[in-house]
Amino acid sequence: MKRDKDIEDTIAAGKKNAATMQLVKNWCAHVRVEKFGGVGLIEAETGYPIGHHSLQCDFAPMGGSACWDLRDSAIDFYDRNCVSCEHRKPIALPNISELVAKRDKARAIKEAQAEEEARQARKRAEAREATRQKLKAELTTIEATILADIAALDNERSNENQNRLIESARLAPEHYGEALTLYMFDLADQEGWFVEVGIAILQSINADPKRLARLAVKAADHPLAYGKAVEILTRSPEFLESDDARRLTKRAVEYAKPDQEQFIGLPRPDPKPALLKLLWETFPKEVVAELDALLSSRRRFLVELAGRGFATLQTFDAKAANSSLRSMASTFARAYLLIDDLDRHHENLHHLNEAISGVFCDIPDEADKTIQELITGSDRVSRARAFKIYSHVLRTGRFTANKEPIPTDSEGHRTAFRRLLWAATTEDDDDVLQEVASTFRSEPYELELVAGAEIDGLLGAALLMADRLAAIDAKPKEPDENWLQVMERGNHRSTIRNLMERYVEWAAVAASDNAELTDKVLGMIDAIPDERNELKGAALGVTQHLASSVDGLKKILPHLYYGLVGPSALVRSYAATALGEVRYKSHSNIPPLVYEAFCVLLWDQYLVVHKAAVRALGRFSLPETLRPRAAHAVLNLLYYYRGREREDDFLVTCIERLATWADVFGEQKEALAKILIDAALTVEPLYLRNELRYLARALEGEETLADLVLYTLPHLGDDFNRDDETRRLLELLTDSSVVARQDKFVAFGNSILVAKTWLAYEIIERLSLAGATDAAKKLAASCAEDIPDTVRNSALRTSGQFISLAHRFESAVASGDEAELNAVKSKWHKNVAEKERQQADSNERHSRTGFSFPD
Repeated sequence: MKRDKDIEDTIAAGKKNAATMQLVKNWCAHVRVEKFGGVGLIEAETGYPIGHHSLQCDFAPMGGSACWDLRDSAIDFYDRNCVSCEHRKPIALPNISELVAKRDKARAIKEAQAEEEARQARKRAEAREATRQKLKAELTTIEATILADIAALDNERSNENQNRLIESARLAPEHYGEALTLYMFDLADQEGWFVEVGIAILQSINADPKRLARLAVKAADHPLAYGKAVEILTRSPEFLESDDARRLTKRAVEYAKPDQEQFIGLPRPDPKPALLKLLWETFPKEVVAELDALLSSRRRFLVELAGRGFATLQTFDAKAANSSLRSMASTFARAYLLIDDLDRHHENLHHLNEAISGVFCDIPDEADKTIQELITGSDRVSRARAFKIYSHVLRTGRFTANKEPIPTDSEGHRTAFRRLLWAATTEDDDDVLQEVASTFRSEPYELELVAGAEIDGLLGAALLMADRLAAIDAKPKEPDENWLQVMERGNHRSTIRNLMERYVEWAAVAASDNAELTDKVLGMIDAIPDERNELKGAALGVTQHLASSVDGLKKILPHLYYGLVGPSALVRSYAATALGEVRYKSHSNIPPLVYEAFCVLLWDQYLVVHKAAVRALGRFSLPETLRPRAAHAVLNLLYYYRGREREDDFLVTCIERLATWADVFGEQKEALAKILIDAALTVEPLYLRNELRYLARALEGEETLADLVLYTLPHLGDDFNRDDETRRLLELLTDSSVVARQDKFVAFGNSILVAKTWLAYEIIERLSLAGATDAAKKLAASCAEDIPDTVRNSALRTSGQFISLAHRFESAVASGDEAELNAVKSKWHKNVAEKERQQADSNERHSRTGFSFPD
């Protein structure tokens, strides 16, 4: 259901964009829609324009916004460019004028509402002034002065006016008569702007405590008066009524546990639980009833507010939320049925799950029974969500600052652990399996003691997962299976395999410092049937954990060595990977025989084996005596894989490894560098992008490195932002190699004048530093002259003109050509004026636009 809704919403967005795109096309023949980013599966299948799009036109400057909703991009573009355009070529109706009219109508309605609100505000202000004038006749001179201060605050809501009134009450409370006091009670009750000041004054003059408490109940809704209201209610709890508790609970929760999502990028407020604690101690039933009502609201924010409330109550009383367990668990599990505005971005309902976890830890048996009942009688999505409760329980107490291990007597954690552990051995639903996988994805950390107590279950579950893998592999494929079914089947199998590996890993981590548990893990490894190669491989993956101690290393080494030399290619590949994952300190205790066995794998005939071995080399340091043998083996693989289809990724790994070991080849080091560069030139540039910077440093000084850089430059950097790493890459080239290839650099620079102008500038700079001044001057001139002369490119041409003039200036200075210097000076000033005009035009265009559709 959840996935279907996401897909439906995405398709709906694509349909909306398709309709908007037609309106754009009808608007003008010059405008075009450009996509920002790639194409996803849903867009590829449906053909609808899904994702971020922007509008571009040769008669409009660069800039604008690429939006998920094309309507926003269209109206933003219209405001900045079309309003003053004289080149429009209309095509047909309807067009984006419909969007503009709708936006303008919404703005007009909002402006009218604002005017009406202002008129009503003036009317109320006049009424308040009339009341004050009538009251003034009944007051003493001092009271009349205080009333005038209230009028000043009414006219100007400043801190100075507020403080004057508050200080007056604090210093001279005796001057507040009955009439003035009643007036301030009424004013604070009716006008929000006076609540903060009014409640502070009335407290200072010791006004009627009951009426003050009643006013404080209302004042709690005002953020600025909340603190003072809580102070008053805390001092006079006897005046609180049961209806007050229900009314105040929602506001009290908001302050007791602020929603951190509302303060992203802002200082987070400190929790203020005093009022909620007071309400809980005074009217507990009413508080729980109000939170239960929020659970039933069908609105995500209110449901999460209930969760925040229950979680805070649990800090006062661990059993506070126990009576609401079933309603909380049911609301969480069936959230997509019971919450109308839930979406995938907010489906976790963290606060509600936090409160449920608190109940689970307090009464684990009853809570587990309730959740199992939900799982038994729920739909697929709700069942998967019910398992999220167990996951959250296991996260409770983990990843905290103190990093204290969770004790084995925590029944809540152990119950949740067992439920998730064994669920994966029987469940076929991918959502449930993914939830279990997310819990066991990383190491146990604070759950290490719990994992040790449950180690028999972990090892047994791993064996059962291996059986599940065998069953999946034995199941015949559907004859008419499409690519989506193939992908889903592969993902399902991958999840099962990963869980099997994680179970073994958790057992190994728990056993790493415990000889008895280590023997249990090794006993399981010994008991693995010969045909369960994947489980054997997963078991070897625990080497890094068991090898953290000398005793553990001694016990696991025979299994690792047998894996390296054993008959199964898959197990040999796992063993190679396992050796690479062993921690650095443990390698000093590994005997040379193991490394010699590992080196043999570099010559292994099976792809899975020698590829795993080469990749493992990047994670540990092979003994120096074995490096020549390993280096020549990798070189042999490089020759074999060079030019083969779909092997680029592995070929780059070989190149990187050999570049690291270049010194091994002694006098043949330069020849090796040429071989590596030639091999890299056969690789798709995409695979070189992340590795080139390292390779360039390793091969620095080699002349043909410039060919490799030229080969990959089109795929480096970002189209919109300057990339310092690419500049550093150009700096690594020798001057002679740049001069020798200056024509190629100029040609490449000309090809990216519009797409990556910043990179063309970097190439100009590098040519100049290398001494290829004529080539640099030529490319600089192209930055001004060869960019198409359109309004869209005007800013690029102006910037390019500065680059070109700078090079002309340097040449004129070098040759002493005074006439040329004067010509450059004149053009420079004209270019500065043009740049200022463009900036002013840009500022004016941006001033026209804003949010397309006001809330």
